Parts: sequence; C-alpha cells; structure tokens
Amino acid sequence: MSALLPLPAVPAVPAAATPQLPAARLRGTTPGGINGGRVVDSRWPQALVTLALGPLRRRLRSSTARKAMPLELENQLKLKVIMLQRGDTAESDVMLAEVGNPDEDTWKPVRLKPSEDKTSWSDADSSVVLQMSEAQLLQKLCPQRESSPSFRASAPYWPQIISQQMGPWPLKGPGTVLFEPNRLLDVAKELRNGTGPVVIPGGAQELQLPTSDVVDLLFPCLMGSSLADVFGEDSQGQLTYQELLESCPGLGDVGAADLSRVERLTDGRVVTFEQKPFNMECMSRRWSRGAVIRKLGKNGVAETAGCKAGDIIVTINGEAVLNATLADVEERLEQLPAQLEVGQPVLQEPLYLREATTDLLTSLADVEATEAVEELLPRVSQLMEGQASMSDKLPQVFAGDGGSASHVHVDSTPMVQMCHVVHGVKIFGVDSSAGASGDLKPWVTRWGSPASTEAEVALPVDVDLDQEYAAWLASRETSIAMCRAGDVMLFWGGNPHFGSNGMGAGPCVALFHGFELRQNVEKGAVEGFKRCSIYAMDWTGDKLLVAAKDGPGIRLQDVERGVEERTWSGEWMSIRTDPNNPFVAAAVAWNGKFKLFDTRQASQSVFDVDLKKTSPSMRDFLYLCWSPDSKNIALSNRNDQIYLLGLKKGESNCLRLGSSKNMNMEVNQMVYSPSGDSLWVATGGNPGKLHIFPSDSLQKPERSVTAHNWVTWQH
Repeated sequence: MSALLPLPAVPAVPAAATPQLPAARLRGTTPGGINGGRVVDSRWPQALVTLALGPLRRRLRSSTARKAMPLELENQLKLKVIMLQRGDTAESDVMLAEVGNPDEDTWKPVRLKPSEDKTSWSDADSSVVLQMSEAQLLQKLCPQRESSPSFRASAPYWPQIISQQMGPWPLKGPGTVLFEPNRLLDVAKELRNGTGPVVIPGGAQELQLPTSDVVDLLFPCLMGSSLADVFGEDSQGQLTYQELLESCPGLGDVGAADLSRVERLTDGRVVTFEQKPFNMECMSRRWSRGAVIRKLGKNGVAETAGCKAGDIIVTINGEAVLNATLADVEERLEQLPAQLEVGQPVLQEPLYLREATTDLLTSLADVEATEAVEELLPRVSQLMEGQASMSDKLPQVFAGDGGSASHVHVDSTPMVQMCHVVHGVKIFGVDSSAGASGDLKPWVTRWGSPASTEAEVALPVDVDLDQEYAAWLASRETSIAMCRAGDVMLFWGGNPHFGSNGMGAGPCVALFHGFELRQNVEKGAVEGFKRCSIYAMDWTGDKLLVAAKDGPGIRLQDVERGVEERTWSGEWMSIRTDPNNPFVAAAVAWNGKFKLFDTRQASQSVFDVDLKKTSPSMRDFLYLCWSPDSKNIALSNRNDQIYLLGLKKGESNCLRLGSSKNMNMEVNQMVYSPSGDSLWVATGGNPGKLHIFPSDSLQKPERSVTAHNWVTWQH
C-alpha cells in the first residue's frame, strides 16, 4: 500500500524566511499547550489533536469534528498522524504522517521515528520534529479511550517485560496501530503478507460501527459482574452445563463453553448404548479435545439410556476419553455395546463461552444489542469498498471472564479476521513470523485438524505460565495487542494466534468475523495448478462442492473468490445437494459411509453412519440421488445393488433403510421422476434398458424401456 512506500522528507524552512524550526514545537505551552496530556486552551482555531478529517469523519457530530482536526505546528504547519508501525526491535517504530499548511490542501508524507528517550519524534534530517512523548501523543490521538486497567493489572501473571515493550500503545511486537479510518482497506490487504495485527483504538466510533451502541448497552449490565453471576444467579454456585444450555439460547447449534478448567462433576452415571445414537450430537470439552453431549434427540437412544444434554463423557468401555479427539470419541461410540461414564460439569469462574450466536447479547444486555449487531457486517463491507466477501451474515460472540483463554492455534481456512471488543479487555497474541505453511511450535494446533499430540496450550493471565510459553510471549517476534471496549483489531488467521481475557474489567465480550478480500487477477498471473482426480461435484447455493481423490475429501469452493471455505475428510464417491435446501448435502463413500451434513458447518452432521455395519454388502458405493420431496435417497454400488434410505429430519432425526434390489446388470445412472412417484434406473447390457420402479419399494413390479425402441408411456 502507498503509505508503506519510502516517503520524501519535508523541505526545511529557509532561515531567511522563518527561524529554523526548533523541533517544530507545538504552538503554546501554558496555557495554550499541553498540561497533563490534555488540551486546556480552546482559543486556537485548530485544536491540538493529530487525527485527520477523512471522508468518514466529516459526518460526525461537530464536537467530534473539532476534536479530529490536525495538529498545528509552528510556522503554520499541521501534522496528520496516519498510523504507527511497530517492529520486532525497540528501534523499528515508525510513525507515518503527513505535514501540510493549514491554508492549503497540500500534504507531504513524512516518516517520524521516536528519540531514544521517547520524548520527541523526527524525520531523517530533523526538518520536522514533534516534541511530544508517546503517552501524550496517544492521549491526543485517542482522548476518549479508557486507560485502565493497566497491562500489569490485566495480565498479572504474564512476563512484565511485555508491559515495558508495549509502552502506552495497545500493541507490542510487529503490527500497526491505525488512526486514520480511510486506510483500513490498505492495511487489511497487507495482513496476509505477515505484517502483524492491526489495532484501531476506539475503532467502533472512528469507523462509525454499530458496536459503539453495544458497548454502551453492555457496560451497566456487566461491569463488576461475571458470566457465572449472569447465568447462575439462582444456582448458588452449582450451575451445571445442562442449566446453561437451557438458559442461554445464544449457544445455538455451534456455541459451547470451554470446560478445560472444570474441577467438579455432579450427577455421575453409567449408561449403555446397545445401538448407535444416530441423533446424538457431541461437541469438544476443551477447544479441540474431549466430548460433551450437546443434543440427545427426542426419544433417542442416548436419552433412553439416561444421558443428559451437557454431560461430559469421561470413559467409554473403561477407556478414558477426557483428552481424546472428538473424532476418536465418535469412533469409540460405534463399538457397540458402548458403556459410558458421564457426569454434569459444575461451571465456575472463569467461564468462557465461544462461537455463540448474537442472541447471547440479548442474555447479557437486551434485544437492542442483538439488533444493533445485525448492521455490523454490512457496515464493514461498506468500509472495505465492496472488496470483502464475508464468511457469515452475523459475527460470532465470544464472552469470557477474566482469566479465561483460547488455545494457540492456526485456522484451518485462513482469512482476515476482525475482532470488535464491546466489553472488558481482550489480550490477543499473534505470531506473524510463522504462517500456516511455516514452522509451527509443537504445541500450536491447527483448528479443525486432528492433533498429533494431546498438546492444547492456552495462556491465561491469572496463572503461572511454563517458562517456554512465557519466553514466547515476551519475544519481540510475538505481537501482543491489548484491546479495550470500543477497540477493533484485524489479524491473519493463518498465523498462530490466541486470545486471553484480561482481569479487572468484568467479562470480556468480543465479536469475531472473517472475510476474504477480492483480488484482481490478470491473465497469466495465476500458475502452479495441481492436477487431481474428481469423483463428483454439485452446487450448494452459489458455491461448489467437490469430492476429490487427492484429499482432503469434500471441499466447499467459493468459485467467485477462488477460496476453499471448508473441508470434510474421507473418500467420497458421490455428493448431491438437497433439492429443497441448498445448504444440506448428502455424500456416500466407497467404504460404506453415508453423511448428511450442513455445508455451512464443518463439524456438524445430521447423519454420519457406516452402512456396512448394517449389512456387509452396503459398500463400494458409486452414486446417490434425492427424491424431489427430500424424504428419500437412492444409492447404488459397484455390485449393481440399489438401496433406498428414508430420511426424517427435525428434532428426532431418523434414518431408515428401505428396500433393496440386485440389478444383475451394470447400473449407470438413477433419477427420480419430477413427481417423485417413480425411480428410473439406467442399466447397461445388450440392449441397455431403463427400469422404472415405484418410489416406495424396489420389490414391486417394475416397468422397463429397451434402448432404441419406441414406447408410449401412460400413468
């Protein structure tokens, strides 16, 4: 971006015209200058503040507009501060700014560096010098931003050298502190290139985001409180996960509570599954390990056996699974009969709710907060000048008591992530020196992928850290951002990152969403294609599902952006989208697996079953097709056998095996009639035939059409 190019120095003022600028001092000291970092004299028409009035700022109220006027220097110079770029050494800080005359709309870029004692800023030849300390400058740039609690108070157990490296700024290590809203798109485009995170102090107000209203709504409800107080007011310290799920609709279908620090279980039980609980849904106990039952399914196997929503699965057939991967737990549940030890976790501080829907804001404040957030992503898209493709329509909500933290991880589908802090303090770490394809620490997990070890490292601020982790946090290469309510942060999800919730300001509530920036690709600019074998593909809405031989299995491709959004593992031979729901798809695999899944979520399936456990012949599948009413699916395999599956979706999901038939000739294709009353099967042989079966049974008399023969078909 242009602001990062080498910038010309501002010519020095000739001595004959005006005395040499003595460090381009701020005009006025007492009373017309700085007293304790505050403007105390309003006589000057140009206020002593360094924020430029860009197009976005002109629509602000007059008091804000006055506040945003450029800093006026002696000799009629003004200074606009654009951004502070921080590096991996103490000497690498650079302030990108512009200097101009107040009577002319001409500005010259300058690069200012701080003096050794941090009391002034100057360009390379000292032709422009700003006599102002870092703390005074930040106060001038962000007069409305809260300054407490301090980093030491927010992260009492972290290495305190981080506070020294950070200074008064909200960032230490490589990254950018942005003060000019008009440069948002420019800095966002650079994130993928390892530039470190971008922090926008007071970004909710500066960017005119609806989250500024959410900040005001949450403050009186959460200050001095905790999430356990909010959701367990009547539980007397015995809030269970089942009670939380019942009282917090914002957890929805994907939200969860981090249970890694739970120390007590209650209501312990031993339950036995004689059948596989097809309609039971599990989620991870920690961030990527362990298993908790989210949904039982009405009158399902799990409920009948005695399970409850919110149960932690402790053992399966005597084997501990508290730290097993979720995939391993699901595989063990298929080994019937399965005897489980389960219990209800007793939730306690610090509580961390993750990936919740915006309905959580209604529980924390009121419905007005939820409604305000509905306009957030459209506003961000507008700021990105239509070049951002949002991954979702609404952000996800993360809410955690001080001391809770996520684990250090890399996103499985990297994109630009945007964080909006609406209450409390969020301390965020990003290692931009190690991208998704680079060397990762052995304890960094890749989100959505099976971990090779049981390492899942979180870095809370309220407990002593292992020396290796503390050293990593303190290293200059690791960026640490401290964001307060109203701040905005952007980072690249392909870099190792994590979030910790600070102490002393009540629960931290932050909204996260991702987006990809469209790039104009010229002819001949794309290279390095990889050839792969494709088994099947189908459209799901405006995106494409692709089943490939060369892994990872099924891919969801946004063809407009050229982005792979998510994947599902396995070797799937056929995929077809529900004719009545573009976000639901069915897939069948060579090894007998059948999956019915929501393409908007990589971790949740309506059905995920191994059909060969029902019948050994139900394998080597090649093709599937839907009935027009979405109630039935027909499957065919290499042995030219056809199977009918009946689907019942809803609260009590049910998969029923219908009739089957051995065709004794090569099955080439199948399709239901538009009315859904018949299944048409095309077979090879000499001659080839079309076989027409009643859709409810393959055992009833069929009709057939022989190739190259004319027939009259009547219903």
